[in-house]
Amino acid sequence: MEAGNLKQPRSLSGSRRTHSIPCEKCSRTFVTVDPRQKFCDRGCYLASKRGTEAHRFWSKVEKIPFVECWYWVASFTTDNGYGRFRVGGRDGYTENAHRYSWVLEHGDEPKLWVLHKCDNRLCVRPDHLFLGTHEDNMADMARKGRGRKPMNLEVVR
Repeated sequence: MEAGNLKQPRSLSGSRRTHSIPCEKCSRTFVTVDPRQKFCDRGCYLASKRGTEAHRFWSKVEKIPFVECWYWVASFTTDNGYGRFRVGGRDGYTENAHRYSWVLEHGDEPKLWVLHKCDNRLCVRPDHLFLGTHEDNMADMARKGRGRKPMNLEVVR
């Protein structure tokens, strides 16, 4: 076959016009030849079909009849036992589930700690949560007898 008869592959920068478009899901800019394309990849397309972030969050909560707490049933940290939720997709950040529940209910990121009235680390029920400082959290812990017990020096000797 002669070299002149070989078809050259079409490249994005070739004869077709390219477009830089922000992805509707993650907002990253991507290059495409189809100006109607809305998503940078299949992952963002599928994520857009799943519903809102709030819907995704509440789908990971189990409300058991006759039990007051609403349990986070997705991922949690092994070091402290609090539920974890990925906010903002791939380029986002991971947040404590009870803290994100507060944001969904009240609309803004609190500058204070989000504390539990029920002392259940996996509870995300908004009316079981309240704001406080680190000192408030320590006082609440002491009042409920949850912290480390003071060491009895007589036993140690």
